[in-house]
Amino acid sequence: MTFQNLELVTVLIFVLVGFILAQTIVLLVIMSKLDREMKRLERAATRYARELGDVLTSLNAGLGRVDWILRTLPVVEKSIAGLMDSVLSGAGKANDGASKGIESALERIDEAGRQFEFALTKFSRQTSRVRRLVRYPTISAAALAHGLVTALRTLREPKKRPMRHLHDGERFI
Repeated sequence: MTFQNLELVTVLIFVLVGFILAQTIVLLVIMSKLDREMKRLERAATRYARELGDVLTSLNAGLGRVDWILRTLPVVEKSIAGLMDSVLSGAGKANDGASKGIESALERIDEAGRQFEFALTKFSRQTSRVRRLVRYPTISAAALAHGLVTALRTLREPKKRPMRHLHDGERFI
């Protein structure tokens, strides 16, 4: 395969690199927004857990006055604690999943970058080989053709006698 317009090939390579960089930037922006949202949700869940802890403390103090509420308090406390544990563990799992997804995406982006760099290196080598294969024989052939044309002209032209100079009598013009 020969490339007739190396400048166009170079421009196309730069365009491809630009598209890959733009895609990487968009992915990073999306992942950072997702990470921020997950952190915000985790903070909200922690804040709600603290508020529920305060509510449970207040309920405990109020329930100390009433005997029949004291019998139901352990059941309510266990269910709320279980609910909070499940909410917090779900938020933690979601955060871990998002982190793993981001890490996986970054690894894929790195791998794609390495593959693209390998392809560019290979392409650069091939274009250098094509340049050497096309340019050097062409220059040698042009030099040989120029030499042959010059030799043929020299052989074809009749030999001229040297010009005679007329003696001008040493006059200035």
